[in-house]
Amino acid sequence: MPANTPQDGQIAFVLKLGRALQAYGTPAHRLEEAMEAVARRLGLDAQFFGMPTGFFASFGEGARGRTFVQRVPPQDVDLARLDDTYGVTDALLRGKVEAEEASQRLDAIAARTPRFGDAMEIGAFSLVSACFGVLLGGGWGDLGAAAILGTALGALHRVTLRIPTLGRLFLVLGALLTALLAQGLAWRSGGFSPQIAMLAGLIMLLPGLSLTISLNELATGNLVSGSARFAGALVVLLQLAFGVAIGQKLGGFLAPAPGIPAAAPSWLQWPCLLL
Repeated sequence: MPANTPQDGQIAFVLKLGRALQAYGTPAHRLEEAMEAVARRLGLDAQFFGMPTGFFASFGEGARGRTFVQRVPPQDVDLARLDDTYGVTDALLRGKVEAEEASQRLDAIAARTPRFGDAMEIGAFSLVSACFGVLLGGGWGDLGAAAILGTALGALHRVTLRIPTLGRLFLVLGALLTALLAQGLAWRSGGFSPQIAMLAGLIMLLPGLSLTISLNELATGNLVSGSARFAGALVVLLQLAFGVAIGQKLGGFLAPAPGIPAAAPSWLQWPCLLL
């Protein structure tokens, strides 16, 4: 077996950087641009091809060339880690750090504990849902019901993070729980629109960022990655629709309690938008 060469360490670093960027949610064109820039900085002749769940990396030409296939399981976008990883990349390109130190920084970013714990994330789910209950035209009742639905959905999300098998069903289970709970609250208390509350409660699960990234990739010529990511976003919508249909079917026998929903004042939309 041939001995390791200095290029082996440089190639390993470029692959590590690519896996980190992709795991944290960078678009395919930015992944390729960053890896190509770093490869040039390290004196490597390389080409890259990014996809949503992996990338190809080819180093050298002809018979001496080597190609690597890197599989990166799909994860949630982590903007904080992504920004820090871009910072490490920029520091390397500017010559402020060498590849060895940059690799250690990437390890530190990956090992860092999540910035927000259970309470903060559940609170964010609740707050966003409550605000969208108003922005979607609901009243005080919709705000309160959406907050309850968001809290339940956030708690379910934290549970599924600890149980990988259950996590694969999170979208369907979350939509089912939200639809069923909205029907139950409307049957128990009334005074709000279960449809508005349900949509506001599910707002955190809509794949808006994935759709934006996919269209960005399509616009920049990354047709394979853009099409795959767009199809993935559509599958998310189908799972949500399937879960909502089951939840509404199970809760169909619960007739909403009578009552006139109280409209929220128009000025409330501005603080909700800011929050």
